[in-house]
Amino acid sequence: MERIRKIIQAEIKPSWFSQLDPRTKMAFLASTVLLSISLDRPLSLAILFLSILFLYLLARLSLIQLKLACLFIVLSLWTTIFSQALFYQAFPRTIMLTLLPADFPVLGKLTGGIYIYREGLTYGLIQGLRLTSNLALGLLVCFTTEARDVLLALTAIKVPYSLAFMVMTALRFIPILTEEFMNVIMAQRIKGFEPFKFRHLPKMVFFTLTPVLANTLRRSYTLAAAAYSRGFSPTTQRSSWQQLAFKWSDKIGIALVLTLSIFVALVKFIYFLYAQGIFYHPGWQCFYALGSKL
Repeated sequence: MERIRKIIQAEIKPSWFSQLDPRTKMAFLASTVLLSISLDRPLSLAILFLSILFLYLLARLSLIQLKLACLFIVLSLWTTIFSQALFYQAFPRTIMLTLLPADFPVLGKLTGGIYIYREGLTYGLIQGLRLTSNLALGLLVCFTTEARDVLLALTAIKVPYSLAFMVMTALRFIPILTEEFMNVIMAQRIKGFEPFKFRHLPKMVFFTLTPVLANTLRRSYTLAAAAYSRGFSPTTQRSSWQQLAFKWSDKIGIALVLTLSIFVALVKFIYFLYAQGIFYHPGWQCFYALGSKL
């Protein structure tokens, strides 16, 4: 159980990224979302993805957290690329590999054939890099940020306290729910039940979710009663003994990522207007050239 808790709980180590203000990390996330939407070339998205992986080196995560992040990233990237290669519907499309010919009995006629398309691989790579870039940075922020810091950051940027409190509570519950799930699985195995055998999966889901959901409802009621007994009100003005403060590294980091993301978004928007024939300015040739390559 201690191994599971180490995976999903924030582990703060003395490193540049982990010591950043949580608002700076949120700015990184917002900039990554904007960049992943704006960029549409595999090379540009690959550079964005590799730059996020470089942050993992600065964060000094534990080995088991790195393995978990790699698992999610590889699965997400592979499934996105493979699914788009199979189900790509746009034209033109070039068949690279035939998995099921169209003249195959029954299945071939029903599906029209199953093929791997070259354009689908490229499109899947673009969408996969967009997805995994945001996923990788999101996991990194979760691994290096305490739940209480998330609450302080959300309230500092004027998010309603009730919503910020719900987010913080959900983050607090994740390690507890995971540990309860593993306890139930262990209890089933001690009783001789093999939960991960294929024929036992329906029973395993039912036998596992029932006690976990029951404990979750009981814990939620206890939390609500505790908050009510202490006079909790989402509209009350409150203070905290721990205050967030931007350091020079935070200010520089926010300035760099926001400037870069806004600049790229503007360049791509200018190029979009030019490509669609909506607006053209002869003095903006450099922006059009740059936008075509990003």
